[in-house]
Amino acid sequence: MGDDLSEEFLISNWPMNAMLQDTLDKIKATYIMVPIPAYDADGHLIQPT
Repeated sequence: MGDDLSEEFLISNWPMNAMLQDTLDKIKATYIMVPIPAYDADGHLIQPT
């Protein structure tokens, strides 16, 4: 699931406030993050910003 998405969709590349990094690290061990890709009206993948 999500194997065809580029690296900006990986949780390890999410922008993160340094104060919350520990919390993110904890939930990565217990939850499965599944990005939900969004597409524009022409069917092109909308890149995260």
